Amino acid sequence: MQTLTTSVSTEQKTNSELKKAIFSIVSQIPEGKVMYFGQIADMVGTTARVTGFVMTGMNEVEMQQLPWYRVVAKDGFISSIKLGAKGILQKQLLEKEGYKIAENTVDMNEHLWILAGINHSEDLAEDYATFIEGLKR
Repeated sequence: MQTLTTSVSTEQKTNSELKKAIFSIVSQIPEGKVMYFGQIADMVGTTARVTGFVMTGMNEVEMQQLPWYRVVAKDGFISSIKLGAKGILQKQLLEKEGYKIAENTVDMNEHLWILAGINHSEDLAEDYATFIEGLKR
């Protein structure tokens, strides 16, 4: 039983570090650009689904501090639109900043932000290992 408790504590710490890493990346997305869940996931060593889960679980304070609305699905779809009010708010915030949106989808050709010219997972894993280690401190 004690092993389970230790395991849970380690898991909670890992989740906290993951959330911190995801939020750190989201905080850097400049106005006029978006990132997609899988792109962020590759950078922090998780899946797009987990990244989406972390983003969906944001509280009001976190939503006010981060440009969370600049994270969309890989094809540019505003996936939170399925959640009702939060999706409508995300679309409104993007439109307010001047994003091109058609059928609840951001124009990824114009708005996708690729950090430091990195285009695929292998480079992301290699180039961001130090970045992620720094977040754990």
